[in-house]
Amino acid sequence: MFVTPVLVFFFGFPTGASFGVGSIVSFSMLAAMEFVVCRTIDPSNSIRKGKWLFAALTSIKYVILLVLLFFLFRSEWLNVYALTAGITLNQSAIMVNAVFITVRFFVEGIFENR
Repeated sequence: MFVTPVLVFFFGFPTGASFGVGSIVSFSMLAAMEFVVCRTIDPSNSIRKGKWLFAALTSIKYVILLVLLFFLFRSEWLNVYALTAGITLNQSAIMVNAVFITVRFFVEGIFENR
């Protein structure tokens, strides 16, 4: 989020605001997925109820995302490239972290077997 003011200063308001909106959308989608998973895995739910709950909550999440993106694309100030960079920011951080965890797991496993 601290990148947004830097982008506004160097590249203008549309680029910085688009990146900020994209990163907010990305983080909110991650939080929504965490909420959906926590609600679905509740021990008091049956498997059938969990499936329907997961489908309903995920569908609601994507409908909200599509409506938001529809209004964003209709706006005059949107920079599509900065929005895309903001949206992929969270996913790329998760992937990099997963790669580091995997490499650390294999390296510790190699040295542990000696």
